[in-house]
Amino acid sequence: MAERPVIVVVDDEPAALAAMLDTLTRRFGGDYRVAPDLSALAALEAIARLKADGDEIALVIADQWMPEITGNEFLGRVRAIEPTAKRALLVAWGDHAASPTILQACAMGQLDNYLYKPWTPAEVHLYPLVSEFLAEWTRIHRPGMELIHIVGDEFSPRSNEIRELLDRNGVPFGFHPYASSAATRLAEQRGVGLGTLPTVFLLDGSVLADPTDAEIMDAIGESPDELSCDVAVIGSGPAGLTSAVSAGSEGLRTLVVERHVFARDVTRLQTNGVKKTLTISDGRQITATAVILTTGAAYRRLEVPGVERFVGRSVFYTTSARPGWCVVSTWRWPAGETRPGRQRSISPPSRAG
Repeated sequence: MAERPVIVVVDDEPAALAAMLDTLTRRFGGDYRVAPDLSALAALEAIARLKADGDEIALVIADQWMPEITGNEFLGRVRAIEPTAKRALLVAWGDHAASPTILQACAMGQLDNYLYKPWTPAEVHLYPLVSEFLAEWTRIHRPGMELIHIVGDEFSPRSNEIRELLDRNGVPFGFHPYASSAATRLAEQRGVGLGTLPTVFLLDGSVLADPTDAEIMDAIGESPDELSCDVAVIGSGPAGLTSAVSAGSEGLRTLVVERHVFARDVTRLQTNGVKKTLTISDGRQITATAVILTTGAAYRRLEVPGVERFVGRSVFYTTSARPGWCVVSTWRWPAGETRPGRQRSISPPSRAG
């Protein structure tokens, strides 16, 4: 097994392939091995060999118009050989004939996205997009940074609520089942027991046992100390974020109250002269000159008899999927968990749609 994952590039034009090889190697060669091929069919055989040898294939880039098979057909075959590899179609600027192909191939899962050629300067038209592909692959197939450790029951609703909270706020964390060696090691290092789950281990060495969302967000510094502002925005949906950005760009001190970040609700709104006072659920008060209410929307849940009792255990309404989860439309359940209703065998995808 090679130490570095592989980036496969396929183009039947020798000059274009050589330029792509040189450019990708200069930027990514330290961490990835770039494997070029002029033949799509030969590349399929090479990818199969890499797979058999245990090599990891991070990204496959293929030109659309090749004499043996088209790029989208080639990437479809790549998916069958190595479904975890990211797949990018290389198309020429202004190639309108490729547009329907790209849309259909993306919809059918044959490719993840596309790249344009010519792509010079690479710093503008190539490197950022390739970096996105590799970042997505790395997030799934490499250990992530863990600023916070969660120990709990993998199928506990509360454990998954905490994971969802940290996911939403972009806080790097690791989850460890309570019976795992990693959980035992964490408990021994901090000198605590695991009698109360879930347990949250923070970067500063403190430990929270079955904490509330508010306790977690306060502990990681996401709750503001300053509760006086020019504009208070309640809700951080599209309208709330737009309002907050607009107010902030005008130099106004702006505070967004979002239950999934602030971990508290606004329970009361009062007028006190020119000032507005918002009382939040922990009793504290926010003073603002203007208040914008953007309460967002409620989304319809699956109306399937018997499903509700599985919510938070094996059926999840979530903003992100995790490795090992199967995804069907808006249904999410961990692979291997007993599923309500009709049983279907589905391979876990590399990314939630």
